[in-house]
Amino acid sequence: MNCDVAMCGSYGVVAVVARNSEATILGIWCKKFNIQSPTTGEAFAIRCALELARINRRTKIICEGDCLHVISALQMKKEPHWSILPIIEDSLLIAKSFSSCFFSWVPRKFNVMAHSVAQWARRNGYLTTDHWINFPSNISLNLMNRCSLSSPY
Repeated sequence: MNCDVAMCGSYGVVAVVARNSEATILGIWCKKFNIQSPTTGEAFAIRCALELARINRRTKIICEGDCLHVISALQMKKEPHWSILPIIEDSLLIAKSFSSCFFSWVPRKFNVMAHSVAQWARRNGYLTTDHWINFPSNISLNLMNRCSLSSPY
């Protein structure tokens, strides 16, 4: 599960890209949220990815994000800032529902698809606060062709 947020004033657009171990896209979702800071948005993006994985009945997941502060807090390597503590605690609670759940920091160049989806949705107004938008396969393929899906692993 790759995730990212694109900020725009008082809201952020969270994007989540689910892929399997062969990098095949299983789903791309985005949603608009009232988020006040990029760090809060990044933490919330991870929480959203966990919820979407649970809803889609995944049992083993890796959540990847490009905000080192958030990932370090989820890996319990660093104390989270007080402003994201409730989101981190909630995410760790959700993570316990999976048989396997890892959090991994990736450089932006390896998170480009989630980053591009969030930016594109924000820029084009392809979003809502009411429900998650699951991108149609033709948009997913177009985004995949425009983004590098290289992996650091």
